[in-house]
Amino acid sequence: MTWRDIIKIMNIEKGFFKSTNKYGIPDIKKDEFEVKELIPYRVDSNRNGTAHFFLDDYRFERCWRNPDSQIEELKKYDGVLSPDFSMYTNYPQAMQIWQVYRNRWCTCYWQSLGIKVIPTISWSDEQSFKYCFLGVQKGSTVAIGTVGVLNDEYAKTLFIQGFKEMLKQLEPKEILIYGNKLTELEGYKNIRWFDPYMNKFIKTKGEKTMGGRGSGGGKTGGGSATKSTQTQNNKVEDKPKTTQEKRLEALAKARAKRAENLKNGIKTEKKPRVKKAKMSVDNTVSDLKSELRRNVQTDGYISNNDFRVEDYGNTINVSVRYLGKWKNPSNARNEEDYDWQELHKSSQTQINKVVKKLQKASGRKITWGASEKNWIDFDIEKKKGD
Repeated sequence: MTWRDIIKIMNIEKGFFKSTNKYGIPDIKKDEFEVKELIPYRVDSNRNGTAHFFLDDYRFERCWRNPDSQIEELKKYDGVLSPDFSMYTNYPQAMQIWQVYRNRWCTCYWQSLGIKVIPTISWSDEQSFKYCFLGVQKGSTVAIGTVGVLNDEYAKTLFIQGFKEMLKQLEPKEILIYGNKLTELEGYKNIRWFDPYMNKFIKTKGEKTMGGRGSGGGKTGGGSATKSTQTQNNKVEDKPKTTQEKRLEALAKARAKRAENLKNGIKTEKKPRVKKAKMSVDNTVSDLKSELRRNVQTDGYISNNDFRVEDYGNTINVSVRYLGKWKNPSNARNEEDYDWQELHKSSQTQINKVVKKLQKASGRKITWGASEKNWIDFDIEKKKGD
């Protein structure tokens, strides 16, 4: 990496923005726009809402490393939240300040290009309170996330402390909260909750759930009855039907319906059979990793640790970096263009062969694409029962 590469990564060539604090964290302007839905940035094709960045940092690091490459994509949304660069309690203070700086810098840069942005506020512990709220005007609409908080009491304590400090320092006009609800925040004014985006794809038996990471959904609280539960009329409930009895009852109803349709001259449409997967989703992911490492020529060594696996509801996403051979784009016009490379056709052919072979073996649809610098994403179809 040359000194020019380092300068580009720090975005020094693009300049600095006005700051009124000792850290130089940019001051952002107050944006106002309607937020209908919060959508994870570039996770799927949906752009009808406001993009959020409550994701793993590697999924939006490109917004900082090569900001101009993402502008057209960002403009497709109604508006965006500022990037949520992680602030962990074990990070040095200098690194946490740098994460806040990057958050505000991206906001200012996007706003300068006509993109509407609501600031995402993050904090770690009490030490971060002296800089994590800087650059945001009092009375602004702000966004925060509860992802990963519900199942960790210590994290929850830090979250509540930071929330109260944010109210004190920023006096927000409105607070957009992405994630599962915290009972500790009940009663606060000007709060709008947004369920995790993937909750719409997650169901429990017979009902939708709050689901996702940190979900508190379960049998308790769902009103499930025990064997001796009585109704309001103090009558003991009937003994539940066995699975076999339910099947026979459903079969009898179906036969009766078909007979009635035949009598009335109505043709019954046959529902297409849903093909079952030949291989479990876990085995499909495992085989994909091993087949790619074995059959795709790569300039370096790819280990299992280089793969990232995430559940997107209807699909399992597998991401890997530096797989295959990459080249500079043929239409590159200046030095900055060379920061983004294209996958060799030979590598594309090798990957296509692996995907085609595994689709046949697993009985699952698998798609792939090289969507960002040296990253390749694979989407594996989930079947009923996964």
